[in-house]
Amino acid sequence: MAVQSRHGPPPPPESSPCPVSAVFTIATSGRRRRREPSGSLQGVDRTGGRVLTTDTGARPIPHPPSWRRMRPMIADDREEALPVLKVSDLAIAPGDAPVLKDISITLQRGTLLAIVGPSGCGKTSLLRTIAGLDDAAAGEVRLHDRSPDDIGWPAYRRVVTLVQQQPVMLDDTVLENLVRPFRHRSVSLPFDRRLAIDLLETLGLTERCLGQRARTLSVGEQQRVALLRAILIEPEVLLLDEPTSALDEESQVIIEQVLRLQVRRHGRSAIVVTHDRRQADRLCDAQLDLQPHVIQYAQRRGVVDA
Repeated sequence: MAVQSRHGPPPPPESSPCPVSAVFTIATSGRRRRREPSGSLQGVDRTGGRVLTTDTGARPIPHPPSWRRMRPMIADDREEALPVLKVSDLAIAPGDAPVLKDISITLQRGTLLAIVGPSGCGKTSLLRTIAGLDDAAAGEVRLHDRSPDDIGWPAYRRVVTLVQQQPVMLDDTVLENLVRPFRHRSVSLPFDRRLAIDLLETLGLTERCLGQRARTLSVGEQQRVALLRAILIEPEVLLLDEPTSALDEESQVIIEQVLRLQVRRHGRSAIVVTHDRRQADRLCDAQLDLQPHVIQYAQRRGVVDA
């Protein structure tokens, strides 16, 4: 993919790694052939004790029967052609100097985007700004061509959900942490305990941990609980900040399979921050590389328009 910038070729390297800028689109198109990488992923199906060997994208990933109850977020085919999330000319300046500028992203339904790059170049800040937790210095974020102010911030954050690298856990049981979002008026869904248990076991945990204090879990276990909590409220866009950073290789594969299923089968979209470029290669449709002074794109399955 060619590098794009609103201001011509990238400037020569300087001492400061920021700001960086980008303009790109990630989209799916029925006219394009989706090419899958060779190789396979192996993991453990916690619901049945079977070993999964899943050719990446070639065959459906096994999942618990109750997952079929989760409805696609967009049923109207006419809506599928519209971008789910659009970021326009975004600038982020948490201090006096901008960290990111002129960031424009168009994210279609059913796509996975990885954000990679060195520490300090604004990957997490970009996620937090899209999620509405930090203010942008310039630009805007729109969901289905509506601003968060128009939608209402509680409703917006329900469908554009951030899972942080260090999960925020209430000082209560795991079950209470899973149930609490359903008590908010912006969430109209009922809490499905059976589905929660199915997903919990698929993520490598057990039903017994529902009664444990969430803050006594390991960081890796808390990451899985936080991901489960986000999935259960059925967001349209998942924003994931290093979701597998505290997990072993087997658990990473399981999380990646769950994310693929959520995006491909349940019609969600996801933006994943990761330091693991191999994970970005095997999991995501495209990569946004926030290198100093230059944005690099890596196209994998014919789904990036830049």
